[in-house]
Amino acid sequence: MSTQDEVNSDFSSFYKDLKETESADSTLTGKDQIARLLRPGATYRNLNPYEVLQVDPHTPIEELRKKYKRLTFLVHPDKNIDDKEKAQASFNAVKKAFKMLEEEDSRKQCEEIVKEAEAEDDPSYYKRTIKILIAKLFADHERKRQQLQEKKCNLEKEYAKNWEESRQGRVNSWQDFQTGKTKTKKKKEKARYTPMGFRPPKTKPESR
Repeated sequence: MSTQDEVNSDFSSFYKDLKETESADSTLTGKDQIARLLRPGATYRNLNPYEVLQVDPHTPIEELRKKYKRLTFLVHPDKNIDDKEKAQASFNAVKKAFKMLEEEDSRKQCEEIVKEAEAEDDPSYYKRTIKILIAKLFADHERKRQQLQEKKCNLEKEYAKNWEESRQGRVNSWQDFQTGKTKTKKKKEKARYTPMGFRPPKTKPESR
C-alpha cells in the first residue's frame, strides 16, 4: 500500500468515526456544540478544558485527541457556513482547551486544580458537583491572573506617570546647572576684561 493510500485510508476511518459519532449522539451536532460553547457564562465555563471537550479529567491524552478532532470537525466554520462567526469562536475555544491539556506545563496546572476539587468534594455528591467546583476553581485561577496582570499594568502606568511628571524637574535642574556654568564663565571673563582690571597710566599736567 502506497503512502497516499494509507493517508486516504486513515482519513476514511477518521471520517467514518466522525459520522458514527454524529449518528450515535444527537448532541454532537455542529449547531448544538456551538450553542453549548457560547451559552451564557461561557467565558468562565470555557476556562475548564475538560468541560469544553466534554471529557472526564482522567481521560488519556489519545482519547482527548480523538474528542478534539471530532469537536473541531463539528464546529469548523467551513462546516457551519450559515454562522461562521460563532463557529469560529467555538472552534477557537475547543482548540485552546486541547492545547491546555496537550502541553505538559499547562496540563499539570489543570491536574492540580482537579486534585484540589476532588480533595474538597464530598464523595457522595462527586458526580453532581465536581464539574461545578472545577469550573469555579478555573474561574478563580483566571480572576487571580487578571488581577496580577492589572496590578502589573497599574504599576507600569504609575511609574510612567511619575517619570513624566519629574521630567520637567530634571530638565529644569539641567538647565539651571548649565546656566550656572555660563554665569560663572561670564563672571570670570568680565573680571578679566573689566576697565577696573586695566589701569591706564596717570596723565601728567602739561608744563608751560
